[in-house]
Amino acid sequence: MIDSRFFVDVMEEIVSDVRAEYDTSNGLEPYFIFGHPVEIAKRLSLKDQNAVDKFRKFPLIALLTDITESHDLPQLKDYVVNFTAIIVTNTNKNYKSVERYTNVFKPVLYPIYEKLIQKMEESSYIHFKGNVTHNKIDRLFWGAEAVNGNTGLIFNQYLDAIQLNFTNVRIVNNYEAFCND
Repeated sequence: MIDSRFFVDVMEEIVSDVRAEYDTSNGLEPYFIFGHPVEIAKRLSLKDQNAVDKFRKFPLIALLTDITESHDLPQLKDYVVNFTAIIVTNTNKNYKSVERYTNVFKPVLYPIYEKLIQKMEESSYIHFKGNVTHNKIDRLFWGAEAVNGNTGLIFNQYLDAIQLNFTNVRIVNNYEAFCND
């Protein structure tokens, strides 16, 4: 059992559950990283320098920091978080939008997205009132945002991504006590 006082641990366990069902042959994908986008980019660049790790970057679920936590609940260990996660994979820089959906979003990103939401719903550490409420943004050719579309590269790679923005997610430290309230 994890220490759910730390939201990064909660998310890492959820991604581990996603990995167990998504990559049943070797249990490596999707990979998980948390941190500031600049730090994540540096860590991914370091993997490029290793003959094995350079192929162990994508697909990736990244939890972006900063994470907002509210600690005003009656149970001192319970809290509410607002956070952003991205599901990202490498892509062909020459793909048109239809090719991105056919070759990247539908076969790779959407199945991971659906599995992530399922595992969040099943987690004993997260309590949602009803469905897992969030905003989802498909990021075709994910890059630095500009007035007329993306410019530059995020994480120094050609990527397609799904950005997920979650608000008011309750993290429960004692699920049995919570259910008995």
